[in-house]
Order: sequence, then C-alpha cells, then structure tokens
Amino acid sequence: MDVSINIIYDNSRLEELAECLRLLPKDCEFVLVDTEPLEVPQGLEQYLNPELTERTEIIDNKDNRIIAKYYYKKPFPYGRVRNYAKSLSTRSWIFSIDTDELFNPMQEYMLRDLNKLKPEITGVAIYIFSWLRGLIKEDNFTRFETTRAIRIFRNIPEIKWTENPVHESVQDSITGCTDIGLLLIHEGYNIPKESMIAKMTQRIDSILENSDCLRKKYMRDYLIRECNTLEMYEGSNI
Repeated sequence: MDVSINIIYDNSRLEELAECLRLLPKDCEFVLVDTEPLEVPQGLEQYLNPELTERTEIIDNKDNRIIAKYYYKKPFPYGRVRNYAKSLSTRSWIFSIDTDELFNPMQEYMLRDLNKLKPEITGVAIYIFSWLRGLIKEDNFTRFETTRAIRIFRNIPEIKWTENPVHESVQDSITGCTDIGLLLIHEGYNIPKESMIAKMTQRIDSILENSDCLRKKYMRDYLIRECNTLEMYEGSNI
C-alpha cells in the first residue's frame, strides 16, 4: 500500500501503541517516533536554544518499519516531531494517527484507493469520534464529540505541520482537500472528569497565551470547541 503511517509516542503509551498498530493495515510503511524529554541542568534553561539541543536518531529501519528517537526540550514540539516523522516517510501518502486513536479495518479500502484521487487533491479530511467519559445525557447515554481534521495528505515538500505551540495542523499548506468518510475512534477523552477539565483548561490557556494563532479560522473554531467542551464538563454534576 502506498501509505506511510506516522505515529508519535513515548514509553507511557506502549500499550496504546500496540492496540493502535494491531488494527492498521500491515502492508503500509510505519514511521514510529519515540519521544523523550532532554534533561536540562537546573539554572541553564535560559542559555539553551531548543533548536540546538533537540536531537534525533534512527533506532531501526527494516521490513517497512522505521523506528526513530526524538529528544526534545519542553514544551513538547508537536509540529517539529510530526515534520520529522514526515521527513522519514517514503510513500506517496502520509496518514498521521495518534496512539489513542483506533482505525476500523473495514475502512482499509479507503487507504488503498488514495492514489485514485485527482492530482489537485493534496489532503484528505477524516472524522474523529471521541467519547467524553463523565458526561451523560438525560437518557443515560455517554456524550461524544465529532471533529473533522486533515490527517491524510500527499508526501510532498510543500506540505508541513505548523510548528506553533498550539494545536499543530497541516491545513495551511493544503491546496485541495476532499472527504472520503474515514472515521477514527478517539479514546483520549475517555478519562475522569477532573483530568478532562485540566486538559481543556491547559489547551485554552495555551491558545490565549499565543493569541496570534487566532488569526486562523480553524484555530478560532478549535478554541470555541474547547470552550464548549469545558463548559459541559464544568456544568456536569457527575
């Protein structure tokens, strides 16, 4: 299959990674980037340039599986790590998936048909279905959230992940986008109420601290969605 699957992970997510890999097509190329924070001596942080201190290495490269290591200085550089994974990919399409997301093997044909798309299509939007643990409707069904994001795109130099501190995306470099109906199940929000409130609050604070990103419509939409989710959790009695 002409698809490179990019996955970022760390040692705390090895069980999630195994489950994520179990459901993905086996004939894709897999680019797995293991991340680890650099230990910076206390008191020297202000003298170290993140671009100089970050480093990478290839751990293994065989049988269509590339395993690499990315040592980073906090905060976690999501965009740079994803661009590094992209730089190691050799197939025509890249599918970026997180360890806490599950692919439905019944949708494998959608990935096999990517090369049938018109040349002007450079990105593919997918739907991400997230369970919101701790939020229950009046009918006792757990709430869920569905978002749409570009996670599949052509492996060309023009497409890059944004490297701003908040919510990395390839949307700015996509010139033509389509929707093939692919759906991922996201388990990352299936956490206790208090943990979810902390996660939402941290994301909102990060956006407000980097307000320049709000010039992009998709970032404004992202902020609104995060605020709505936080309001649901804070208003829940569960």
